[in-house]
Amino acid sequence: TRGIFFMKKKWVIMSLSFVLSSLPAYTVYAHEGHEHEEHQHKAPHGGMVVTVQNYHYELVKKQGYILIYLMDKQMKPVALKGITGQAIVQKGKDKKTVALQIDTKIQAFKGTIDLLATKEFVAVVSLKIGGKTYSGTFRSGQ
Repeated sequence: TRGIFFMKKKWVIMSLSFVLSSLPAYTVYAHEGHEHEEHQHKAPHGGMVVTVQNYHYELVKKQGYILIYLMDKQMKPVALKGITGQAIVQKGKDKKTVALQIDTKIQAFKGTIDLLATKEFVAVVSLKIGGKTYSGTFRSGQ
């Protein structure tokens, strides 16, 4: 009977391993474009895109600053008037809060921080839209 118990246990473990390995993986992080469960968007400005409820945020690294583009579900630009924001950026052990200012010429938020040569960072971008704060997390190096 002891042999049967170990055979059943081995069968259960193998079956469970098979079932778990055949489930789709839903790892969500920012990269060039972004993936949802069944669709993908290309980053319109060549940056990293995250989905935040009904919005898409795109982070673009430039020399000395970052740009944050705000788009709706269909990846169309959203008017920025009245929206405020900030980014909390962590590079290694260094953490910095960056104010995001609207650049009306390009209809994006601009924040002063240089991430262009930074391979790994985490940036939490929070935008206050219509009195509600929406936050999205960008992770590079993944």
